[in-house]
Amino acid sequence: MSCLTRRTVLAAAALPLLGQRTAPKAVPAGERRRYADPTTEHEVFRLTDPAHTSILPSESGHCVARNNSVLYCSNRSGKMQVHRVDLKSGDPKQLTDAAALEPRSVAFLPDERTFLYVDGQTLKRSDGRDVYAAPNPLEPGLAITDDGLSAFVTERAGARWRLMQVPLLAKGSPKSLVESEQRLSGIKPRPKRASLLYLREGSLHLVTFEGQSRQLKTEGRINQVEWQPDGRTAIYLTRSLDERPQATLRETEPDPNSDRLFCRTSQFAHFARNADGSVFVGVSGSVASPLVLLLLRITRREFPLCEHRAQTPLAPPVFTPNSQRVLFQGDRDGQPALYMIALDKLVEKTEEPETR
Repeated sequence: MSCLTRRTVLAAAALPLLGQRTAPKAVPAGERRRYADPTTEHEVFRLTDPAHTSILPSESGHCVARNNSVLYCSNRSGKMQVHRVDLKSGDPKQLTDAAALEPRSVAFLPDERTFLYVDGQTLKRSDGRDVYAAPNPLEPGLAITDDGLSAFVTERAGARWRLMQVPLLAKGSPKSLVESEQRLSGIKPRPKRASLLYLREGSLHLVTFEGQSRQLKTEGRINQVEWQPDGRTAIYLTRSLDERPQATLRETEPDPNSDRLFCRTSQFAHFARNADGSVFVGVSGSVASPLVLLLLRITRREFPLCEHRAQTPLAPPVFTPNSQRVLFQGDRDGQPALYMIALDKLVEKTEEPETR
């Protein structure tokens, strides 16, 4: 069921014109700070201290739990480690003591009590178990199936890349699904199916868990791809290499191998969808308008939420499971930090899935 209602559309239509002024509220102890966005006057929360670097590992997928805790990576202790912050209390807590953490390779398992992370050449669980000791360096990126049975990482052996499937519960050994002399990235397991999408130097490919791979019909060089919730179609982002890049969202349907325009955007650099695929949020790569933008699927229209002020948007934004908040990364106040904006007045609450 779509989370959009007439109230949602009307409220969103007023976004460019109206600010959301609210009475002052007590701010819990911790690093969290609140401010009014200078462009829209919407209330924005900065969740981490910009005196140190904090990274949102959203490209790995599942980093926000249903209990309002968020996994992120920070060097606040002097070395990059996985931390967790509670969206209600704002209190951060360090969770790892990794020797060489890869901050873009952290994700919750479906139980949301345990997470995986890459430390050097080893894929580890937060409960202390080593999952996969890779013989070669591991590239940034980590993906986990919705049922938690498999994880996927990319390793590089000299001039070759290898996409590995690593069993998490069943007995078995890691196996290579794809090998290439071109860089492999953007791993996205397909919901409810034994296959996944991956990017090979900007082109989109689908591979089954048996290793049968094929290139999909697409247009342009692809920067990011996300499955829709039913796994039937996926939305992908292309950006031209012009002086003023044109960014477009397109929709691919792998089974008939069809492709169509979804909508043109205001120079999106990254995007995210909400739980039912009815609302999108994009982070603009425009230097003149460094905005976080709400995009409604029903109207294909964009509305500004706030500024992100990042010199280079490095991570996709992410919705909370109930679609009521969006988290994004920015460096407007110093080092990269985590920020949050509420959508409860604009987007209907979605049901939170029992598993991811």
